[in-house]
Amino acid sequence: MFCTRCGKQIADRAIICVHCSAPVISFTKDGTAYAVDTLSLKPYKVE
Repeated sequence: MFCTRCGKQIADRAIICVHCSAPVISFTKDGTAYAVDTLSLKPYKVE
């Protein structure tokens, strides 16, 4: 998997990029984007 901000390779289960600290954004099958809050570890919808 690659960071959407810096493009560097990151772990498949990462919640932030270790290179640039950007939140990792995941997509559901319907195209909804989600990221994980690094403090609560709860997903939130990305607008």
